[in-house]
Amino acid sequence: MTAIFKREFRSFFHGMLGYVLTAFLVASSGLYFLARCLIYGLTDFSYYTLYQTIFMLLLYIPVLAMRSLAEERHSRTDQLLLTSPVSVWGIVLGKFFAMAAVFALPCAVDAVMIFILWALGGTVSALLANLAGLLCYFLLGCAAIALCEFLSGLTENQIIAAVAGFSGAVGMTDMLPSCSSIAYATVDMSVLPECRRATISSSAEMRMRFSSSSCGLPCFTSTVGRVERMFLRAGNRDRSAAENTSAASTRIIGIIA
Repeated sequence: MTAIFKREFRSFFHGMLGYVLTAFLVASSGLYFLARCLIYGLTDFSYYTLYQTIFMLLLYIPVLAMRSLAEERHSRTDQLLLTSPVSVWGIVLGKFFAMAAVFALPCAVDAVMIFILWALGGTVSALLANLAGLLCYFLLGCAAIALCEFLSGLTENQIIAAVAGFSGAVGMTDMLPSCSSIAYATVDMSVLPECRRATISSSAEMRMRFSSSSCGLPCFTSTVGRVERMFLRAGNRDRSAAENTSAASTRIIGIIA
């Protein structure tokens, strides 16, 4: 399996495919990171960068995995692999781990972006949450790679394998809204004001660091200020709604008594 892994991983970077795919995913993540996290001072990298670039995986993963087994069948080298002293599981897992290693390269760049946010004033809890989100993002990509590798083994045409992988990846991403709704249904809504306060404190510290720098960045600080005021107004509305609910409950209890 190690020989298959090394052969497949090197084959991605013998040509331009590995470089182009890595640059494509890194560029898309970098654009969202700059537009959402740096300019607006938002520390939730998992949502504002990773979640927004999931649709990029619909193009990245099928193109990455379309040649894994389809090319072997088209060039008739699959017979050499099957007669080699490597089990079928070793062949499949070697190709899978090679593609997962290629996908791990842009994920490593995303991890650097997360630590940049932490260095600019993000909290430790935000850092851990973003790293957990990145791990889930990587595991989702690995699941899509496994599906696309299976579909690649059903045909000899790489284009058909890419189209089938795209359809399978679309089916996987369609399940994300239902999964997120289940997650939100189990969230204690009382922690949302604390989350807002943590976001405000992180963005305020980031604004102070940028304001004290030599470059100034007045546009950045004014934008972050508007975001802070928006969160404060939302928190005040939640607080007043909770107070009104408590007062109404007290009156109802008094009437019943």
